[in-house]
Amino acid sequence: MLKLKGNPKYRNLPSRIITHLASESCDKDAKLNMLWMILFTDLMCGVLIIAIGETFFTAISLPFMIGINIWTVIVLFLKQSDRNDLHFTIYMGAAGAVCSFCYFVLSQELVYVLLGYDLIFIITSSFVYMIVILSMVLHYLIVFPNDKKKTDSTTLVNCLCLFGIVAYIAAFFFLHFFEGGATYFMSYTFLAFTFFFSFMGVKFIHKFFFIKANQDLIDRRFKKGTYSPRPKVLKRSNRRNTNMIDLRKKTDRS
Repeated sequence: MLKLKGNPKYRNLPSRIITHLASESCDKDAKLNMLWMILFTDLMCGVLIIAIGETFFTAISLPFMIGINIWTVIVLFLKQSDRNDLHFTIYMGAAGAVCSFCYFVLSQELVYVLLGYDLIFIITSSFVYMIVILSMVLHYLIVFPNDKKKTDSTTLVNCLCLFGIVAYIAAFFFLHFFEGGATYFMSYTFLAFTFFFSFMGVKFIHKFFFIKANQDLIDRRFKKGTYSPRPKVLKRSNRRNTNMIDLRKKTDRS
């Protein structure tokens, strides 16, 4: 599912696949953008979750937020290189997944404050959330690697996000929609963030493993491993081969 079928040539691949085979550059601007995104999530999501004060929601979201903040600090000190670019790619995916989960928890907590414990709503909302994420994952695993088929990821993601938001609004409508309109509006806003960051998480996590699975294709096109790092084993084997060639030359001369 991750590895491209057959033996395709790099230059004949669609632009969407070529772009997906390129790891994200961890330059100064990219790191600052991620830093602002994490800080924004801390302020908009983390502070609200803690301020509302529901222990259960705080307990399940706070460890993830602390973890991604620590990872962000580590990423800020990375120097730009092929290996670090690949590391930055998986970091972006993990950051998107954590932000998505935390905004989902926040939207659930806001509704919990209004409705209390409602098993039907919890099951419905969690089901919609999982269906949207699963659809994105299946798209990248099955539809996206098909280099002979043209796909529009943006349209698909917009449809999935719209489906999720409409499903939530319908659930809210049937569950005392007219109570606490301002809180519901905030929940919709955080819900939109949830699906946006879900797409970000799925995209970059898949991108990391997609590059890993098609490393041989990248190495054939870029001998210096421009888009992703060469494994150390290959470097060592190449050194051994060059040493053997040098020894053979010396023996032939003698």
